[in-house]
Amino acid sequence: MQDDGYQYLAIANTQTAPYGTAAKEALKNLDLYDVLRDRMITGENIAQTYQFMMTGNATYAFVAKAQVKTLQGINCWQVPQKLYSPIKQDALLLKQGESNVAATELFTYLSSDKAMEIIGSSGYRVPKQGGEE
Repeated sequence: MQDDGYQYLAIANTQTAPYGTAAKEALKNLDLYDVLRDRMITGENIAQTYQFMMTGNATYAFVAKAQVKTLQGINCWQVPQKLYSPIKQDALLLKQGESNVAATELFTYLSSDKAMEIIGSSGYRVPKQGGEE
């Protein structure tokens, strides 16, 4: 980070938020984690981390691409995938939900091409055919 004038860098809680873990991994892989540690603030989750950035309480923040992709006037750096472990997000249908029509329809929809298109256009990676990323 070349900007010494920044106040805080916000990341999500590494104990509870996958985005926080990814941010920490990226910073460590860039040999910046220890250098920046004293100027980091931690959000309880990715939403609070985003809030720190949007309210100006943090100059920089590691947030989800989907949170900022439509914002105007925001400078973004997409963290290269090689700097952190993939963030896997899954859906599952519980046994008790198998008889719930709404639950089964939602689960079916989440696997549809339309849902994959929406998820992908929101900035998330979608699995290729066969479930592989």
